[in-house]
Amino acid sequence: MIIKLLKENPIFVEMFLYGIIGSISAGLDSLTYYLLTRELMLSEFVANFFGINLGITLSFILNTFINFKKTDKLIKRAASFYFVGYIGLLLSMIILCIGIKIININDMVVKIVSVFIVALFQFILNKLVTFGPVIESIEKNIERRFANNG
Repeated sequence: MIIKLLKENPIFVEMFLYGIIGSISAGLDSLTYYLLTRELMLSEFVANFFGINLGITLSFILNTFINFKKTDKLIKRAASFYFVGYIGLLLSMIILCIGIKIININDMVVKIVSVFIVALFQFILNKLVTFGPVIESIEKNIERRFANNG
Protein backbone atom coordinates (compact mmCIF):
# COMPACT_ATOMS: atom_id res chain seq x y z
CA MET A 1 0.00 0.00 0.00
CA ILE A 2 2.78 2.46 0.89
CA ILE A 3 4.76 1.50 -2.23
CA LYS A 4 1.66 2.03 -4.39
CA LEU A 5 1.07 5.44 -2.78
CA LEU A 6 4.69 6.44 -3.45
CA LYS A 7 4.55 5.28 -7.09
CA GLU A 8 1.30 7.11 -7.78
CA ASN A 9 2.31 10.32 -5.96
CA PRO A 10 5.94 11.27 -6.62
CA ILE A 11 5.59 14.30 -4.33
CA PHE A 12 5.60 11.88 -1.38
CA VAL A 13 8.91 10.44 -2.57
CA GLU A 14 10.32 13.97 -2.86
CA MET A 15 9.01 14.85 0.60
CA PHE A 16 10.50 11.66 2.04
CA LEU A 17 13.90 12.29 0.42
CA TYR A 18 13.72 15.96 1.40
CA GLY A 19 13.10 14.80 4.96
CA ILE A 20 16.06 12.42 4.91
CA ILE A 21 18.33 15.05 3.35
CA GLY A 22 16.93 17.64 5.72
CA SER A 23 17.65 15.36 8.67
CA ILE A 24 21.25 14.94 7.57
CA SER A 25 21.61 18.69 6.96
CA ALA A 26 19.86 19.52 10.23
CA GLY A 27 22.19 17.09 11.99
CA LEU A 28 25.18 18.94 10.55
CA ASP A 29 23.56 22.26 11.48
CA SER A 30 22.81 21.15 15.06
CA LEU A 31 26.22 19.51 15.55
CA THR A 32 27.92 22.67 14.32
CA TYR A 33 25.73 24.74 16.63
CA TYR A 34 26.51 22.47 19.59
CA LEU A 35 30.26 22.48 18.99
CA LEU A 36 30.45 26.22 18.43
CA THR A 37 28.37 27.08 21.51
CA ARG A 38 29.76 24.42 23.86
CA GLU A 39 33.37 24.02 22.77
CA LEU A 40 34.25 27.43 21.30
CA MET A 41 31.80 29.36 23.51
CA LEU A 42 30.41 31.40 20.60
CA SER A 43 27.09 33.21 20.85
CA GLU A 44 23.99 31.15 20.07
CA PHE A 45 23.24 33.46 17.15
CA VAL A 46 26.72 33.29 15.60
CA ALA A 47 26.72 29.51 15.96
CA ASN A 48 23.24 29.34 14.42
CA PHE A 49 24.42 31.39 11.42
CA PHE A 50 27.37 29.05 10.74
CA GLY A 51 25.35 25.89 11.35
CA ILE A 52 22.57 26.93 9.04
CA ASN A 53 24.98 27.91 6.25
CA LEU A 54 26.66 24.52 6.38
CA GLY A 55 23.25 22.84 6.42
CA ILE A 56 22.00 24.89 3.46
CA THR A 57 25.07 24.04 1.39
CA LEU A 58 24.84 20.31 2.06
CA SER A 59 21.08 20.31 1.51
CA PHE A 60 21.37 22.14 -1.83
CA ILE A 61 23.95 19.69 -3.14
CA LEU A 62 22.00 16.60 -2.07
CA ASN A 63 18.59 17.89 -3.17
CA THR A 64 19.94 19.02 -6.53
CA PHE A 65 21.67 15.78 -7.45
CA ILE A 66 19.72 13.11 -5.54
CA ASN A 67 16.18 14.29 -4.82
CA PHE A 68 14.91 16.70 -7.46
CA LYS A 69 17.59 15.78 -10.02
CA LYS A 70 17.53 19.20 -11.62
CA THR A 71 21.13 20.05 -12.35
CA ASP A 72 20.49 22.71 -14.98
CA LYS A 73 20.57 26.40 -14.08
CA LEU A 74 22.71 25.65 -11.03
CA ILE A 75 23.53 29.27 -10.25
CA LYS A 76 19.88 30.36 -10.41
CA ARG A 77 18.76 27.36 -8.39
CA ALA A 78 21.53 27.90 -5.84
CA ALA A 79 20.61 31.57 -5.48
CA SER A 80 16.96 30.66 -4.99
CA PHE A 81 17.83 27.84 -2.55
CA TYR A 82 20.05 30.14 -0.49
CA PHE A 83 17.37 32.85 -0.53
CA VAL A 84 14.86 30.34 0.83
CA GLY A 85 17.53 29.18 3.26
CA TYR A 86 18.13 32.71 4.52
CA ILE A 87 14.41 33.23 4.99
CA GLY A 88 14.60 30.06 7.06
CA LEU A 89 17.60 31.50 8.92
CA LEU A 90 15.58 34.61 9.77
CA LEU A 91 12.65 32.49 10.91
CA SER A 92 15.02 30.32 12.95
CA MET A 93 16.59 33.37 14.60
CA ILE A 94 13.15 34.69 15.52
CA ILE A 95 12.18 31.33 17.01
CA LEU A 96 15.50 31.17 18.93
CA CYS A 97 15.08 34.69 20.24
CA ILE A 98 11.54 34.08 21.43
CA GLY A 99 12.31 30.66 22.88
CA ILE A 100 15.62 31.46 24.59
CA LYS A 101 15.38 35.12 25.52
CA ILE A 102 11.65 35.61 26.11
CA ILE A 103 10.22 32.23 27.17
CA ASN A 104 13.52 30.96 28.72
CA ILE A 105 13.45 27.49 27.18
CA ASN A 106 16.68 25.48 26.86
CA ASP A 107 18.47 26.60 23.69
CA MET A 108 18.94 23.05 22.32
CA VAL A 109 15.21 22.32 22.69
CA VAL A 110 14.33 25.56 20.90
CA LYS A 111 16.92 24.82 18.20
CA ILE A 112 15.48 21.36 17.50
CA VAL A 113 11.88 22.64 17.39
CA SER A 114 12.93 25.44 15.04
CA VAL A 115 14.53 22.93 12.66
CA PHE A 116 11.19 21.15 12.11
CA ILE A 117 9.19 24.35 11.63
CA VAL A 118 11.73 25.82 9.23
CA ALA A 119 12.13 22.54 7.28
CA LEU A 120 8.43 22.36 6.40
CA PHE A 121 8.40 26.00 5.35
CA GLN A 122 11.50 25.53 3.19
CA PHE A 123 10.25 22.34 1.51
CA ILE A 124 7.17 24.15 0.27
CA LEU A 125 9.15 27.12 -1.06
CA ASN A 126 11.91 25.00 -2.63
CA LYS A 127 9.42 22.63 -4.25
CA LEU A 128 7.47 25.50 -5.79
CA VAL A 129 10.28 27.97 -6.50
CA THR A 130 13.80 26.52 -6.62
CA PHE A 131 13.01 23.16 -8.20
CA GLY A 132 9.51 23.88 -9.45
CA PRO A 133 7.47 25.90 -11.88
CA VAL A 134 8.00 29.34 -10.34
CA ILE A 135 11.67 29.65 -11.35
CA GLU A 136 10.78 28.50 -14.88
CA SER A 137 8.00 31.07 -15.08
CA ILE A 138 10.24 33.88 -13.80
CA GLU A 139 12.92 32.94 -16.32
CA LYS A 140 10.43 32.93 -19.21
CA ASN A 141 9.06 36.34 -18.20
CA ILE A 142 12.57 37.80 -18.07
CA GLU A 143 13.41 36.34 -21.48
CA ARG A 144 10.19 37.79 -22.97
CA ARG A 145 10.89 41.24 -21.55
CA PHE A 146 14.40 41.28 -22.98
CA ALA A 147 13.15 39.98 -26.32
CA ASN A 148 10.48 42.69 -26.48
CA ASN A 149 12.94 45.45 -25.50
CA GLY A 150 15.79 44.21 -27.65
